[in-house]
Amino acid sequence: MKEQYIEFCKNTEGLSVFMQPWFLDVVCGADNWGVCMDLAKNGEINGIMVYHFAQKWGFKILKMPTLTPYMNLWLRNSTSWKTEYRLSFERSVLKRLISQLPSTAFSLQMYPPTFKNWLPFWWKDYQIEPMMNYVIEGLDDVPSVWTNLKGTVRNKIRKAQKVGVTVEIRDDFDTFYQLFRQTVDRIGFNTGVSEQVLRQLHTEIQQQNGGKIFFAVDTSGAIHAALYVLWDKTKALYWISTTNEKAGNSGATSLLLWEVLQELSRRGIRRFEATGSMVENLESFITSFGAKQETYWKITHYNNHFFEFLHFLNKMHR
Repeated sequence: MKEQYIEFCKNTEGLSVFMQPWFLDVVCGADNWGVCMDLAKNGEINGIMVYHFAQKWGFKILKMPTLTPYMNLWLRNSTSWKTEYRLSFERSVLKRLISQLPSTAFSLQMYPPTFKNWLPFWWKDYQIEPMMNYVIEGLDDVPSVWTNLKGTVRNKIRKAQKVGVTVEIRDDFDTFYQLFRQTVDRIGFNTGVSEQVLRQLHTEIQQQNGGKIFFAVDTSGAIHAALYVLWDKTKALYWISTTNEKAGNSGATSLLLWEVLQELSRRGIRRFEATGSMVENLESFITSFGAKQETYWKITHYNNHFFEFLHFLNKMHR
């Protein structure tokens, strides 16, 4: 089934980078992810569910891989069908996919805004929690995007340009990672991301032409901020951002995102997503660019009461 999935990805356009086997091999480990697949009688694929399994406190669990905002759940396109038939099809396929998931003490999956029909999970006693995603669309019309920016953002962009800040696209992982580590250490947040994993991802992303690193640089060559953006043919993702605390209030972060949006427009990409934007500072920043809210889904399930108790104690301790 996994081999069939790899072939499916090779022959299917428009799949999220997070569904790609090369991405999963790095963030999960080649032997630590699996596939549920539902096939029609004629062999056509009806649906796919990808999962990452791991060990915690001696229990087998399903969890989200590092640097992965959501695990895509693919269903055969049925948008042209009558609503009754489409929903019936989705219910049947999802029930069969869920039944294929391995037995674990705990399961945590995030599914993207395109996934709507979570009732089959609910009927199996999964907990459904809405999460917030922010999206900037219509990048084919850059003047309209500029008009939708908050006035203070436009002022910050002009300020950064006035003091000579520019935005460059560089294949410079070492500089990016150094700034990333400084940012992580400054805010005191353990991302669980190793340099080796991030470097492997960077190498694969560049080989697949799946994204670029954008740097905001002043006239002295000092880097004020950097943003790693991932993309496919139709959409892009605000993936990893870093800032230099010495940059001060230069407006560089606003200029950086504005230049990113223009570059995406030139590439024919019309949609920009910012997952993780429930963090207050990022939420206020991305909404000042005219981003709209979308809901994605956190779906969890406990299948072992002792693990649930340990999980509860761990949360209390933190």
